[in-house]
Amino acid sequence: MELWSIRIDPAVWDDLKEIEAYYRRVAPEQIAVWRQKYEETVMIIHQWPYLNEEDRPHIRHCKTAVFPYNIFYTTNESARLITITAVLHQRRAPALAIARTHGSSR
Repeated sequence: MELWSIRIDPAVWDDLKEIEAYYRRVAPEQIAVWRQKYEETVMIIHQWPYLNEEDRPHIRHCKTAVFPYNIFYTTNESARLITITAVLHQRRAPALAIARTHGSSR
């Protein structure tokens, strides 16, 4: 079985910095745990890209364990490519993830 590649949209790095800045202020001991849960969720997406149903055409999300964040991503079957487009708190409207997804290549 051919493996999928993962592409991280550049805007995701800003999302991750924002999340870590928040935890640095309120619970610095949680940063390492957050990083681990983020990486575990990315691995789940990598191994099973179709595990999560589409929220909208071409947009899926996977919830991180323990922390209230969604990792939004797209799949491109022909290129075997997963593109992570946003990492947002579950209470934030998904409009940002949708806008980023439509701006990225599928």
